[in-house]
Amino acid sequence: MIKTGKQTKNKRIRVIYSVLLPLLVFLTFAAGTLVKVVAKEKATIDIPEYTGASSVALNDNIPVFDKSDITTLSFES
Repeated sequence: MIKTGKQTKNKRIRVIYSVLLPLLVFLTFAAGTLVKVVAKEKATIDIPEYTGASSVALNDNIPVFDKSDITTLSFES
C-alpha cells in the first residue's frame, strides 16, 4: 500500500505530539517544583540577624507556603 501525503503528514503530527506532550508536562512540573524550592530557600536566607526589635518583616511580608499548608483546624484540636 502506498501512503499518501496526508497519511504521512498525519503520522508526523502524531509523532511530534507524542514527543512534545510528555516533554511539556515534564517541563511544567519541573518549573513548578523549582519555583517552590527557590521561594522556600529565599525565605530562609533572608532572615536578618537579631537587632532587639520585637518583630521583623520576612520576605517582604509575602507568605511562602503551599495552598496545601492552609487549614482551618487549630493545632490544639
